[in-house]
This record gives sequence, C-alpha cells and structure tokens, in this order.
Amino acid sequence: MSIKNTLKETIKNSLKDICEIDIKEINIELTNNNEYGDYYINIPIVLTEKLKKSPLETAKLIIKNIKNEKLIEKIEIIDQGFITFSLKKEYLLSNINNILEKKNNYGRNNTGHNQKINIDFTTTDQDNTLDVNKLREVIYGDNLCRIMNFCGYDITREYYICDSEKSKDNYQDKNNIYELYKINKLIPDNISNIKNDLDIFRINFNIFTTRQSLYDNCLVDEVLTKLRYTNYCYIDENSLWLKTSIFGDSKDRLLITNNGEYTDLISDITYNVTKINKGYIKVIDVLPQQKKSSNNSLKAALAILEKKSSILDIKNLEMAKLINNDNKDISHIEIMNIIGINATRYLFASKKITETLEIDINKHLEKSNKNSIYYIESTNAKICNILEKYKKNIKRIDKFTTIKSEITYTILKKLYQFEDIVITASEKEEPYLITTYAYELSKLFNSFYEKEFITIKNEIYSNERLNLILAIKIVINNSLDLIGIIPREEM
Repeated sequence: MSIKNTLKETIKNSLKDICEIDIKEINIELTNNNEYGDYYINIPIVLTEKLKKSPLETAKLIIKNIKNEKLIEKIEIIDQGFITFSLKKEYLLSNINNILEKKNNYGRNNTGHNQKINIDFTTTDQDNTLDVNKLREVIYGDNLCRIMNFCGYDITREYYICDSEKSKDNYQDKNNIYELYKINKLIPDNISNIKNDLDIFRINFNIFTTRQSLYDNCLVDEVLTKLRYTNYCYIDENSLWLKTSIFGDSKDRLLITNNGEYTDLISDITYNVTKINKGYIKVIDVLPQQKKSSNNSLKAALAILEKKSSILDIKNLEMAKLINNDNKDISHIEIMNIIGINATRYLFASKKITETLEIDINKHLEKSNKNSIYYIESTNAKICNILEKYKKNIKRIDKFTTIKSEITYTILKKLYQFEDIVITASEKEEPYLITTYAYELSKLFNSFYEKEFITIKNEIYSNERLNLILAIKIVINNSLDLIGIIPREEM
C-alpha cells in the first residue's frame, strides 16, 4: 500500500471512536520543509464544525489514538490544527528490498479494481495525416492508458475513423433515414500510413471503429429514432434539429440538413452511445481544443437519450507550438528524426494538457541539464555503468546500517512516493506528473553520487549503496515505461 493510503487508514482508525469519516475526506500532502516532517493533514480543521471542537482539540484526540509505530517516527501539531508526520528511516530502508523484489511491478496497484474504461485518442478521416497536434493527442492517450492500466483498470484503446459519406437523401422520404454503405476497407490506405507512424512511436490500439460501421449496423438509425421519440427533436426549414440548449448547450444543434445530409454530430452521438452501452464506467475522448464547443452538445444528447452523460469525459488538448525554427513547418516525423523517439515522447508528455506545448528543437538537442530527457537518460546510463562495474559486489541485504545521510533519506522518501505519484497521475489523468517525477529522482541520484562515492574498500558500505542505486534504476525505468520511453543504458 502507498504511504499516503497507509497514513489515511491510520488516521481513519484513530477517529473510529470519535466520528465516522470516509477515507476520501482525508487529504495527505507532502510538506515543503523537512523541519515540519514529511507529510501533513488538515483533517482537524475539516472536522471543526462536525465535532463542535477546535482544530487543536481534534488534533490532540487524533494523535492520542494513532497506532502505527512501524511507520511513524514523530507526530507534531502546527498552526493550531495541522498534524505533521515524520517517517521512520527503518521503514523507508525496508522499501529497497521491496523494490528489488517487485522490479518492473513496483508501484503497480489495484486502485482501478479492474473497472472498464474506454480511451479513444485518435480520430482521423480519409484526408487527414498525423501532425504535431495529433501526435500530442495520441501520446497523451497512450500514456494515460499505460498509467491507468498500471493502476489496475481494464483499459480499451480505441481508434475512430471518420470514413463514411453523408447521406444526400432527404430523411423524410426514407424509411431508414439513411442509406447503408458498404465498407471497401477497414482501414483506408492513408490511415494505414498513420498506423505505421503510431507503431514507430510505440502506440497501439485494441479496436479500430469506422464511422461507416455505425451506418452499416443501423446504429445511427436506431439513435435517430430514439431521439425523435423523446420530443426533443423538431423540424425547422425542412431540417432536423435537437433541443440541446435545454440541457446546457449554447444553442440547439442540427442533425440533418434540408438536403438530407447528416451532420457529424449524429455519428458522434451514436459512436459514444455504442461505447457507453458496452458497460464502461468511463469513456474518455481525447480531442483538440478547437472541438471543445461540441462537448456540451454531446453531453446534452446523451442526457436526452437518458444515458449517464457523466460517463463521457472529453479531454481537449491545447495545441503544440513550434518555436526557434524560422517559422518553417516541421512534421512529427522530422521532429522524431532530429531529437529521437524518446525525446519526442518525453517532450509531448511534459506539460499539462491545458497548457500550450512549445516545441524548441534546439533545446532538445542540448546535452545538458536543461534537456530533461537527456539528463534522465544520462543518469540511467551512469547507473548502468556503476552496476556493471560492481555487479559482482551486489549482494542481498537483510538490514541496512550505513545509509544515514540526509540525501539518502530524501531519496528513500522519493522512492516510496512513486506509487502515490502513479495513483495521482491516474486520478487526475495527467501523465506529466510522471515526467516530473523521473526528472526529480534523477536529480536526487546525481546529488547523492556527488556526495557519496561508491567504493569496494568497505564491503558493507558499498553493497548497501549498490542496492540503493539498483532500486533507483528500477524506479526510473518504471517511470519512463509509463510514458512509453525505453531508456538507453549507454550514451
């Protein structure tokens, strides 16, 4: 169990004779200053009204009832209600062997309880090609799939192909409202080219769904019929409209034009209905920022169809912006060829999805600490070199006795935070947290390496540090795997 969840359980148990509390109400945060411990909670302040006690009184009651001597070294009350916790070094040291045993499964958890989630992170039509903005969407979607799968969710990766023609026949003259079309190919030639590009970037899918199939399987007809029977459809100027404005949309939306042409909205509604009907607890659609205006339309349509619109979670990503390249267009493949796949994947994962992604090619060609992925990979290569050099000296340790410095204590805390970081990245659906973590852990290793040399003069001293370094390597590698990066062992 993660440290945060362990502390939450400890706090909940300390309150069982005082009041009932949902563990989700307990918020554990890292302190910014080691003088105030490692973690803090503000639950005494949150419970002030409920218990009719001052935060200080509640804090004292919690501390009195806390029983977890194995984990907690010291507990203090600060600022009239905040409780801080300092962790035992023995507890943190024991995690080294835990990492070495679990290896690539370290940090894996079951917070998702095998719940089914559909993530659709590539939508293309026959004339589209992959570009830097679509690459940002697919890398985000792929990373999110990796992270959520690592957290125990049952993830389906879906690729939506907008391949069909729109009906030119007037819907009033047709029994089925539209004509069925035949599929010539599941994946058109240029879509296959996009798929080849995605393979290069280590991105794959479970399902390829074509818009054409929604028509061929009469699913659009079925959804249109249901919408018409809800009394939320109306005809104006010989066109079919949907009253989405009643459900929070900015205006009503057109479904079928006066010449019988179907809008993209009706197929988008149908597509999302079919996904929801498959029993997913959440359906995540990854779309560009410019399509944000359609979010409310889709959710309104789902509400009209009495589907849980909250199941649909639409992620609108800000655009990528090329800088320092003389304003010349540059393709996603050119970026990869210049800076490499690892650097490209790291770059496209390094920002919040609500932030514009600035692509500075020159910066990512630098071999310096300013180039984050170069710094991480060079750190990994340095660790590999050390482990290869002293591999005959690495032996299992039952009890660590010489690791006592402040920097090693900081590293131990950072290693233990990995599972919490992964869980948070999954819950917030923000892979950039993993890129930040990998960089911070790399910085800590280099600070440690500058202060504590690895030697074979003292066997116990050296062996303990080699085990620690191996644990650091495992966690760095696990972090990078979650963002699709295969770390280099030589630079």
